[in-house]
Order: sequence, then structure tokens, then C-alpha cells
Amino acid sequence: MKGKIKHGIAVITFVFAVFMYHFQAQGLTTKLIVAFDCNMPLYQFADNEGNYVGMHIDILDRIASEQDLILVYIPMNKYSDCIEALNKGEVDLVLGAMFNEHNQEQMTDEISSSALCLFVKNNLLDTERQTPVLSKETAVFEYGTASYSLISNIGASKYWAVGNQSAVFQKHMEEQAGAIIGVKDSILWQIYELGLEEEYTIANNYMSTVRYGILTQEGDYNLRRMLNNGLLSLRTNGEYDRIYQQWSVQEPTYDVTILIRRSVYAISGIIILWSVYAFFSYKIQGVLKNQVAEKTKELQNASDLQQCLIENSPNSMVLFDQNYIIQVMNNSAYHMAGLDTTSAPLKTKVTSLNDIDFFKKILEQIGSHLLAEEIKRIDRDVSMESTGGELHTYHCNVLPVDNEGVGGALLLTVSDITKEEQMKRLAFEKEKNSALNRMVAGIAHEIKNPLMSIRTFATLLTTRRGDQQVQDMFAEFVPDEVDRISTLIDGLLNYAKPSKGEVAFVNIGKIIKECSYLTQPVADKGYIEVEVLTEQDLIIQADKNQIKQVLINLILNAIESMEKKIERGEQGKPPMVLKIEARTLENEAVITMLDQGCGMSEKEVQRCIDPFFTTKATGSGLGLALSKNYIEKNGGKLLIESRQNEYTKITIKFAIAVIGESGNEIDNLDN
Repeated sequence: MKGKIKHGIAVITFVFAVFMYHFQAQGLTTKLIVAFDCNMPLYQFADNEGNYVGMHIDILDRIASEQDLILVYIPMNKYSDCIEALNKGEVDLVLGAMFNEHNQEQMTDEISSSALCLFVKNNLLDTERQTPVLSKETAVFEYGTASYSLISNIGASKYWAVGNQSAVFQKHMEEQAGAIIGVKDSILWQIYELGLEEEYTIANNYMSTVRYGILTQEGDYNLRRMLNNGLLSLRTNGEYDRIYQQWSVQEPTYDVTILIRRSVYAISGIIILWSVYAFFSYKIQGVLKNQVAEKTKELQNASDLQQCLIENSPNSMVLFDQNYIIQVMNNSAYHMAGLDTTSAPLKTKVTSLNDIDFFKKILEQIGSHLLAEEIKRIDRDVSMESTGGELHTYHCNVLPVDNEGVGGALLLTVSDITKEEQMKRLAFEKEKNSALNRMVAGIAHEIKNPLMSIRTFATLLTTRRGDQQVQDMFAEFVPDEVDRISTLIDGLLNYAKPSKGEVAFVNIGKIIKECSYLTQPVADKGYIEVEVLTEQDLIIQADKNQIKQVLINLILNAIESMEKKIERGEQGKPPMVLKIEARTLENEAVITMLDQGCGMSEKEVQRCIDPFFTTKATGSGLGLALSKNYIEKNGGKLLIESRQNEYTKITIKFAIAVIGESGNEIDNLDN
């Protein structure tokens, strides 16, 4: 009984520890729990001292070092256990996951790949033909590495499917399988570890490719992007090649007699070919010319590679010609357009893209000049009803497939980004509510002062009704105070309105003044001043609500930074100043904000726009990330310069809007 109680306590303790690790990782955003199958020699395994090592572990450790991540490795004996832990949320990553058709959206870029090969002992080779004789043998392979139709071609009598590469080699060593269908690098590693390289031959050097990556939680786009950036950095700086060379192994050498025999065959073949060339050079040259011509024509007209890439893409992809006639259309495009993939009328290449309602609506929003000479690439988001009647947002990309980008076919790629946009809108509204909560208190105080003035004049009217001076003062001051209250309330209501996502001509100077007027009450009177200097009629084309949210967020950040410096007693001689300027510079509208707050270190400047990175105790870490996203979405650029304990300078650049000759756009600006 006591033993069962101890066992139960141990299990509870382990589960609690895993939960706490995961909780901390989520809270700090820098600690990740990594599950991995520890039975993949060369890639991820336990060495003779019990340490977990391998190519994949070295690669992930280097990425973690560059991205400032803390890794907690959880070894598991089965790959299926790793997947179960990931689905339950007990781990953040699965290292060394194999690519398949079901996990593409959760996988990082490829971290390694290897050929699937056929290994046999030398005694199973036909000495004359040097081919394996497996009619009475059993072949063993890892489940998921190859299809049964592929492995059945080797001619073995039976087949064993096991869970990993260690089990593959172990089953073979137990003499239950004569042939190994294994991952080349892993099996070679195990053969060399036992010193058996002279006893084996690679009978088939390539059957297919096995690709490995890192599997993440569904929807964790930021983590996948971080890992992919780290992997790209390793490939760029040569660190990946160094790790690969460190773990690479050489193929086993063949028997000397075999090499001699093959050398003799090769020399004999060379002599024969030379003789044939000497006597029949003209005919051979003619044959070669014909072959080259046929190959050139074949390469020019081949679409096999394009077909393969398009058919296996998770995104909707359509290849069409100058007349919008569809050449290739993948299954994702059929599904997104609400078409039946079995009816395949499009395979006849006579259907126009405009005949499919879904793609016709996309073309109408993208524009009708896809084949114009100046068009090189189109990258745009569109909103429209899906085939199910729901409003969806799609990211559309149109890319010419020929070298010049003129007169050739075009590739249209459509991705459904509705969930991502919904998450961005929720984060946008959350940041807006946070800013509103802060501004309301200051604005309430600002409204109270003019109300007191109005009340005073109202009292005077009742007691000194016949006094002309009181009446004149009432007529002069009360309307001004009412206008002041009205301006504050109108600005607050306009800011609180839901964003419609509409792009229009915007007077950036007026927007800056509205934002500074709304945030001015938040600033500490006597200690913080906001100076605004803008050019007149500085017009850009953007979503007004998004730009206003960005500016208010940046202004509040600057005020908060200066308030923090005041609390520390480091402000120097008051008042501290936030300078906001908007001017024209080289055909761009340039907005600069310069505060005298706490500033940031060089490392903080590099990471401040990363989602969920924050130096505030109660910050969400989304403010600057959303600001950068909305600036870029409206065609702008964000630059940040800062020095710790001195200043922070924010620069935003937009293209100046092109106004029509009539000037109606100026008249229609929202004032």
C-alpha cells in the first residue's frame, strides 16, 4: 500500500513539474519545453555517458543561444509520446519531427534531411551482379519513412515496421531481418559505432527523402518565425555547415576485389567508347545533337516541377496565361472556390479565371491590370464573403513566372488569413481600451474646469442680471468653454469608434493635433509639455483610425517614459518636453517624436517591436508590434533610435498621397 502511495506521489510530482515548466515558459516567453525521441542516433540520442546529444540538439541549442531562449529538454522513447505531449500542451516543441501531409502548417523549415537507403550484409549480394538476393529475407523499416508501395519493390518476403531508427537496427541485429530500409546517416552512424562498416553494402543509395523539422503548437506563428529566423542565421553564417560536418559519416567502402572488377569494367568501357568514337564520330555527334535538341525542348515545355509544387501547397494556387485561361489549379484552390475536385473540367485548360466566382471577386479587388508591363508583383489583402457566406480576409499574391515578368503566365496564390486578422483586431481593440482608460481620467479633469467656469457665470447671472459687464463676459467666455468641452468629447468619441478598415486621404497634421489634444490631459502639468509642429496640408493615404491608434500609443509611451524618469528624480530642470514634428522630406511625409524619457539599451531597441516583449510590469508587449504592423500595412516605415537614460526618437515615414487635378479628395477629407 505504501509503495502505491509513493508511486502516486511521484507521478503527481512529475506532472506538476511539467506543468510548472510550461507555465513559466508561457509567462517569460523565453523558456521552451522541448520533447524529442531519444532513439534517433546521430540526430538526437543518449551517448555512452547518458548525455543527450546529436545534430538536431546542437542546431536547436545554437538557435536558442542567438534568440535568447532557455530550453528544457524532455526525452521520450516514442515519437507518438512526443506528439501526445504537444497536443496536451505539456510541451512547446517536438524536435526531429518528420514532415508529412498533415503537419505542414505546424512545422518550421527543414533542419536536416537524408536519403532512405537499402542496407544489406555482403553475404546477401549476388557476387556476379552485385545485387541483393532478398527473396527469403525480411526487411525492417521505420513506420512513416516510406510508403508500402515503395518498399515492396525490393523483393523481400516479409516486412517489419518499427518505431524509430534505433529499433530498426536492433531488429536487424537480433537476426529477425536481413535487410534494412533506413535513414542513411542514422544507420551508417550505428554501423560505424559497432565497427561493422566492412560487412555492409548500400544496395540502393536512394529510395526517397526523409525530412526533419521542429513541430510547434498549432497557431504559434511567432515561435515558428523566431525558429526559422534562427535557422536562416545559422545557414547564412556557416554555423549550420560546421555542425553538419561535425556529425557527418562516410559510407562504408566496398571490397577490394569488387573495386578492381568495376575498375576493369570501366576501363574496358572507356576503350570501347573511344574506339566507337574514332570510327563513328560523325554519327555520334549527330545523335548527341538530336539528344541535346530534344532535351532543350523538353526543359522549355516541362511543367512537372511547377505542377508538383502547386499541387502540394497548403495555399490556394492557380497558374493562368495572358488570357486568364487556367493552366494549373491545385486542390486547395478547388476547395477554397467551393468546387468539386473530382469534376476536373479545368484540366482541359479552357476555363477562364473570370468564370469562377470566387477568383473573379478577387481579381476585381486586386485590379484589372495584372498583365501591364510595369507590374512585377502584386501583394495585397482583400476582404470578401467565402463560399460559405462568411466574411473572410485573404492574402493574395500575384507573381510572374517568366524572367522578364512581361507577357508570360502568372501565378496567383491565395491564403485565408481571417483568424490572424481577427487576432490582430482583438489586440488592436485591447490596446485602444487601455489607452482610453488612461485618457479618460485626464479628460474628466479637463472637463471639470470649464464646467466650474460655466457654473460661476450662471450664478452671476442670477444675482447680477442687470449688469451689462457680466452679460458681456458670459457671452465671451461660456461659448469658448463649451467648445472646449465639445472638442474633448468629440475627439474621445471618434477615437473610441470601431475601426472600419477603410483607406482614405488623411491630413496627417490634423491627426497629430487631435492625438496630442486628447493625450495632453494625461501629461503631468508643470513637468511635461507636448510641442507640436506640423506642415499644412500634409496628405497621406491610409486608414485614419489605425494611424490615430499608432500615434496615441506612441505619445502615451513617451509620456509614461518621462513620468518614470520623474519618479526616479532624474528629470533635471522641468519641464520635460515631447516634440512632435511632421514635415515633407524627399517626397515622403516624415513624422518624428523625440522624448526625454528613460530611453532603451541597444538590445531593447532591437527587441522592442517583437510581440510580447515588454519592460513594463503590467505591459502586454503588443503596443509597438501592432504599431509597426499598422504602419507597414498602410505603406509606411517605422524607425526607432534611443539612448538609455537620455531619449527615444521615433520616426515614421509615409508616401505623400497623389491628389487628383480636381482637388475633390482634399474637400472630402475627414476633419
